[in-house]
Amino acid sequence: MRTFVFSAVTALLLMVGSAQADPPKRVALVVGNDKYQLLSPLHNPVLDARTLATILDANGFDVIKCDGQRPGCFDLTREGLFDALDKLRERAEGAELALVFYSGQRSTAALQSDYPPGRRRIQAGPAAKCAAILWNCARNGRIESR
Repeated sequence: MRTFVFSAVTALLLMVGSAQADPPKRVALVVGNDKYQLLSPLHNPVLDARTLATILDANGFDVIKCDGQRPGCFDLTREGLFDALDKLRERAEGAELALVFYSGQRSTAALQSDYPPGRRRIQAGPAAKCAAILWNCARNGRIESR
């Protein structure tokens, strides 16, 4: 899965290249959640998100910094995620590309709900010319057939 995600990001970087005189405005929200109150903890989402946020930041993306210092948003509460999405929507105005990457838990009990938190708000889309959403969700438990 990690290879697919990084390949997809590389393709996005090439699609909106920096060969223009003025580089295009590109914004990204990169979220990694390892810790949960009611679900088992994960071990890779923050590492994956931190790596991707660093790559995007080094390649000209305006990456949302939830702590105000390092690119990316890590172990957010639901409210923290909504705040980060609001920041993305503001910064995406007039951008060539807005990218959202979420790495974290996906509960089988929440398959029909707004999970990961904010999924419906993200799908409403930022105000950019092109938007891409990449989910890298782990799942606890089995998916029951219906």
